[in-house]
Amino acid sequence: MWSKSRGGYSYCFQITNDDNAGFCGIPTRNSVSRILCELKKEGVIKIVNQKIVILDIDYLKQYVRC
Repeated sequence: MWSKSRGGYSYCFQITNDDNAGFCGIPTRNSVSRILCELKKEGVIKIVNQKIVILDIDYLKQYVRC
């Protein structure tokens, strides 16, 4: 369930960096951590109370293939 949160969108579910790595086809959880850190630096996401808040959905849409 998506919810509007502090100027962005969040989706509540529990997932580990290992889960994210497997889902995205990324080799290691360290890679996921590095990518999340970079997205935070760029202002695309922020993490609040262990939840990822998407601040720039249009940025992420560029990389979604569906």
